[in-house]
Amino acid sequence: MTSILDLPIELWIEIYLLLPDTSAFALSTASKYTHAIYDSDLRIGFQSIWPYAIRLLNLRRPGNCPAWKENSITELMTKTIWMDSTGNVRSYQFFGIKAPGTIKNEDGPTTQSANHK
Repeated sequence: MTSILDLPIELWIEIYLLLPDTSAFALSTASKYTHAIYDSDLRIGFQSIWPYAIRLLNLRRPGNCPAWKENSITELMTKTIWMDSTGNVRSYQFFGIKAPGTIKNEDGPTTQSANHK
Protein backbone atom coordinates (compact mmCIF):
# COMPACT_ATOMS: atom_id res chain seq x y z
CA MET A 1 0.00 0.00 0.00
CA THR A 2 1.33 3.46 -0.95
CA SER A 3 0.97 6.43 1.39
CA ILE A 4 1.50 10.14 0.92
CA LEU A 5 4.90 9.77 2.58
CA ASP A 6 6.03 7.51 -0.31
CA LEU A 7 5.64 10.38 -2.80
CA PRO A 8 8.64 12.43 -3.95
CA ILE A 9 9.36 15.33 -1.58
CA GLU A 10 8.52 17.99 -4.19
CA LEU A 11 5.05 16.53 -4.74
CA TRP A 12 4.48 15.94 -1.05
CA ILE A 13 5.27 19.58 -0.19
CA GLU A 14 2.97 20.80 -3.00
CA ILE A 15 0.13 18.76 -1.49
CA TYR A 16 0.99 20.02 1.99
CA LEU A 17 0.90 23.69 0.90
CA LEU A 18 -2.53 23.23 -0.68
CA LEU A 19 -4.06 21.87 2.52
CA PRO A 20 -6.00 24.07 4.94
CA ASP A 21 -4.25 24.64 8.28
CA THR A 22 -6.12 22.00 10.25
CA SER A 23 -5.34 19.32 7.66
CA ALA A 24 -1.71 20.45 7.40
CA PHE A 25 -1.42 20.13 11.17
CA ALA A 26 -3.02 16.68 11.13
CA LEU A 27 -0.63 15.55 8.40
CA SER A 28 2.32 16.90 10.37
CA THR A 29 1.68 14.30 13.08
CA ALA A 30 2.28 11.42 10.62
CA SER A 31 6.05 11.30 11.18
CA LYS A 32 9.04 13.25 12.47
CA TYR A 33 9.80 14.25 8.88
CA THR A 34 6.35 15.76 8.29
CA HIS A 35 6.48 17.50 11.65
CA ALA A 36 9.83 19.08 10.73
CA ILE A 37 8.33 20.45 7.51
CA TYR A 38 5.34 21.81 9.42
CA ASP A 39 7.64 23.47 11.97
CA SER A 40 9.62 25.12 9.20
CA ASP A 41 6.49 26.60 7.68
CA LEU A 42 6.33 30.35 8.31
CA ARG A 43 2.90 30.10 9.88
CA ILE A 44 4.28 28.71 13.14
CA GLY A 45 6.85 31.46 13.72
CA PHE A 46 4.36 34.18 12.92
CA GLN A 47 1.63 32.57 15.02
CA SER A 48 3.75 32.77 18.17
CA ILE A 49 4.37 36.50 17.59
CA TRP A 50 1.03 37.59 16.16
CA PRO A 51 -2.09 35.46 16.91
CA TYR A 52 -3.94 36.43 13.71
CA ALA A 53 -1.04 35.67 11.33
CA ILE A 54 -2.48 32.33 10.22
CA ARG A 55 -5.53 34.09 8.78
CA LEU A 56 -3.29 36.46 6.83
CA LEU A 57 -0.84 33.80 5.63
CA ASN A 58 -3.71 31.53 4.63
CA LEU A 59 -4.46 33.97 1.80
CA ARG A 60 -1.54 32.37 -0.05
CA ARG A 61 -3.37 29.04 -0.09
CA PRO A 62 -5.52 28.57 -3.23
CA GLY A 63 -9.27 28.71 -2.60
CA ASN A 64 -8.99 30.14 0.91
CA CYS A 65 -10.24 33.57 -0.11
CA PRO A 66 -13.48 33.71 -2.15
CA ALA A 67 -13.10 35.05 -5.70
CA TRP A 68 -15.45 38.00 -5.01
CA LYS A 69 -13.28 39.08 -2.07
CA GLU A 70 -10.04 38.79 -4.09
CA ASN A 71 -11.61 40.84 -6.91
CA SER A 72 -12.87 43.46 -4.46
CA ILE A 73 -9.46 43.79 -2.78
CA THR A 74 -7.71 44.02 -6.15
CA GLU A 75 -10.14 46.71 -7.33
CA LEU A 76 -9.67 48.78 -4.18
CA MET A 77 -5.90 48.41 -4.14
CA THR A 78 -5.42 49.43 -7.77
CA LYS A 79 -7.52 52.60 -7.70
CA THR A 80 -5.78 55.95 -8.05
CA ILE A 81 -5.81 57.26 -4.52
CA TRP A 82 -3.76 60.45 -4.31
CA MET A 83 -1.59 63.04 -6.00
CA ASP A 84 1.91 63.56 -4.67
CA SER A 85 3.52 66.93 -3.87
CA THR A 86 4.66 67.35 -7.49
CA GLY A 87 1.13 66.81 -8.81
CA ASN A 88 1.76 63.30 -10.15
CA VAL A 89 -1.14 60.90 -9.80
CA ARG A 90 -0.06 57.95 -7.66
CA SER A 91 -1.69 54.56 -7.46
CA TYR A 92 -1.03 51.83 -4.92
CA GLN A 93 -0.27 48.41 -6.38
CA PHE A 94 0.40 45.13 -4.61
CA PHE A 95 4.00 45.33 -5.82
CA GLY A 96 4.65 49.02 -5.18
CA ILE A 97 3.85 52.45 -6.51
CA LYS A 98 3.35 53.10 -10.20
CA ALA A 99 6.02 55.36 -11.61
CA PRO A 100 5.07 58.90 -12.66
CA GLY A 101 4.17 59.05 -16.32
CA THR A 102 2.49 55.65 -16.37
CA ILE A 103 -1.00 56.79 -15.34
CA LYS A 104 -3.15 58.74 -17.78
CA ASN A 105 -5.03 61.82 -16.59
CA GLU A 106 -8.70 62.12 -17.47
CA ASP A 107 -7.84 64.57 -20.26
CA GLY A 108 -5.55 62.05 -21.95
CA PRO A 109 -1.83 62.85 -21.56
CA THR A 110 0.26 61.05 -18.99
CA THR A 111 1.02 62.84 -15.74
CA GLN A 112 4.66 63.29 -16.71
CA SER A 113 3.90 64.94 -20.04
CA ALA A 114 1.17 67.08 -18.46
CA ASN A 115 3.63 68.43 -15.88
CA HIS A 116 6.22 69.37 -18.51
CA LYS A 117 4.03 71.65 -20.65
